[in-house]
Amino acid sequence: MPASATRKRTTRLSGPERKRQIAEAMLTLAEKHGFQGVTTAKIAAHVGVSEPALYMHFESREMMLRAAIDVLYEEDLAKISDTSGAEDVIEHFLRMSSLYRTGSELGRTLRLKLQLLAGPLGPVLRERMLLGEAKRLDVHIGLAELGKAQGAIRMDVDSRQFVWDLYSAYSAESIPSYILGLGRSAPGDRDDPLVRLLRSVTDDPAKIDAYLDRLARERVLGQ
Repeated sequence: MPASATRKRTTRLSGPERKRQIAEAMLTLAEKHGFQGVTTAKIAAHVGVSEPALYMHFESREMMLRAAIDVLYEEDLAKISDTSGAEDVIEHFLRMSSLYRTGSELGRTLRLKLQLLAGPLGPVLRERMLLGEAKRLDVHIGLAELGKAQGAIRMDVDSRQFVWDLYSAYSAESIPSYILGLGRSAPGDRDDPLVRLLRSVTDDPAKIDAYLDRLARERVLGQ
């Protein structure tokens, strides 16, 4: 059989599909090498194209990184917005915190964003990240408003201030737990900063205990 007949066939992608594939490859490689260690040669090898072929879709490595940032926030926002697995927004926030502290996609997102912020980003890329964070803030505020409509969060709670407090609570546990390997892997302590915050904005704190118990049972079943 001719060698050409046994050669692995590659799927021809459209321009937008290839651009997204390149952006996703940069994110995947950054997990192992850090963004500064992701060369165009590594991206090309990962995608399965020649290095010059990358420049048919992007003018520069910086533009590839910009696309990777956009994909990172797109995926982040999609997961944050999906409340389908929770009874209400309070449970959703608890589940989100659990995901940020583990090896899940949200934990990966957190680590990659911290890598980007710690690196030598130019003004264009920093502005891109700021835009992503602004969208993220708006999504969380929308979730807080949804919580009010559900009756899960009191109507007198300032949604914007609540979200800033939520970010602080996430950071207090998520960054040490995921980045440094310290702390708990999921919310469960009744004195957890996030749990204290959620108790302060609801008229039914007993539901929080029920949600925590449910999460604990799910973790045991998943082990």
